[in-house]
Amino acid sequence: MASFQISDPPPNAVLAEAAEVKGTYNGLVAFTVENLTGQNLTASLSVLPAEEAERALYRFEGASVTNPTLYTVDFGPREVHTVKLAIAAPAGAAPKASSFRLRVALENGSDTDSVESRPVAFTVPALPAAPPPAKKPFPWWAVAVAAVLVIGVAGGLTYAFWPKPEVEEEEPGDQTTATPAITGTWINVNANTRSIPQIVIANDTVHVWGKCSPTNCDWGTTPLRQTRWRRPGGTTYVARPLPNRYSAFYDQGFATRTMSFRLDTTNDQLNVTTATAFKDNSGRPDRSETEQFRRQ
Repeated sequence: MASFQISDPPPNAVLAEAAEVKGTYNGLVAFTVENLTGQNLTASLSVLPAEEAERALYRFEGASVTNPTLYTVDFGPREVHTVKLAIAAPAGAAPKASSFRLRVALENGSDTDSVESRPVAFTVPALPAAPPPAKKPFPWWAVAVAAVLVIGVAGGLTYAFWPKPEVEEEEPGDQTTATPAITGTWINVNANTRSIPQIVIANDTVHVWGKCSPTNCDWGTTPLRQTRWRRPGGTTYVARPLPNRYSAFYDQGFATRTMSFRLDTTNDQLNVTTATAFKDNSGRPDRSETEQFRRQ
């Protein structure tokens, strides 16, 4: 049984010409999505267009600008959310009929717990025939623009080849060099985290537990590496390590996790940034999250 339910949307979406962009027709379709379980869940919402080439026509309200057809929503037990999907379609030479469906899946790396809405159809009107273009005068303004571009290119080349001062930046070292400074058991200060509740650091290794129900997921152990310094363009690391800064890497098959640790010595608090890159072809965007941990 699927964890989510989608109430039937209207069978057709009506598009109206946009006032701000002539020749573009906009529409908005609202879906009601319900969490059928008594647990806190995260849903991954995506658009299933009739033709893959039409994916760019759709955008979830509130979704990332870089991936507008994928939207993540957190649900409480039995919670209901209204999700709005915008359509922006340019008119063509002839009217065009199309459709799409909404897919809601449990965000846990699995494709088995998902549900799809019934199709929603719409028609994009044809663009009116344009009158023959009038003869335009010679664009003298283009000469001025070309002169500005030449000056800009010359300035850019000058900047590119001008000697740059050396600036140090962080790079992970090649040695596993944990120190007693961050050794111990660390508990997330957010008791309701949906990411990582506990980390244990010992013997130059990291042991992580991810949030799962009814028991937390054991990620296992991986080497802990101390962050070092290098200079841009250099080929060797400076011998001095960067104090209280470490990193670790997990490959979980469906995703990789790159973790960065920074110890705040003023309050003995560990700041942990986890960068997740998905490899399961689910279309989910990569993400990064920073959380704070206290020593147990």
